[in-house]
Amino acid sequence: MDSKLTVKNALDIIKRINFENLIFSKINKGSRGQLVEKLLGLPNSSKLIDLEDGELKTFTKGESIPVTQINHCLSEIIYESISYENSKVGQKLNQVLFIGFSRDNCFLGCNIINKNIDLNIYMKISEDYEFICNKIREVYYKKEQLNTINGPNSILQIRTKASKNKNTNEYTPLMFNGHKLKNKYMAFYLHPSFGKNIF
Repeated sequence: MDSKLTVKNALDIIKRINFENLIFSKINKGSRGQLVEKLLGLPNSSKLIDLEDGELKTFTKGESIPVTQINHCLSEIIYESISYENSKVGQKLNQVLFIGFSRDNCFLGCNIINKNIDLNIYMKISEDYEFICNKIREVYYKKEQLNTINGPNSILQIRTKASKNKNTNEYTPLMFNGHKLKNKYMAFYLHPSFGKNIF
């Protein structure tokens, strides 16, 4: 298999996997997603979306779901005002195969969410995204600093997602065009309540 794998094909494969026999690393939070990608025959890459026609998201029920880091979205948010549909966040969330696990790594199920399946959710995420982008632009032009921002529908948010630099033991600040937006990196997340309602 390769990156030409579709969301529907991936769903069919996931349903046939016996997750009870798999061991996930408790140290590396990303190991579960990497293992699922490996089981699907997907390469570990930095492509915007994992599959031919959508994204693959493993998550823990009750925890927020990381979408993407903010730093590579800032130009399109601040200068280009790209619509949600054409944004990196919109492309990542356009069609997603969500694969849920409990906190002790028990497989809970999987589900595809896209605009055709649930237009209401799509519109709410879009509204949250536009709200958050307006706040980011406001903070940037006022030369202030970002904090956690929740969309009005409480589905999408931005908050910190960072690790300290191994060499300096300090966080890398979130910079844009010479302005420090935050003393550490931030990312878009889906709220924990979103993951609870997928199944």
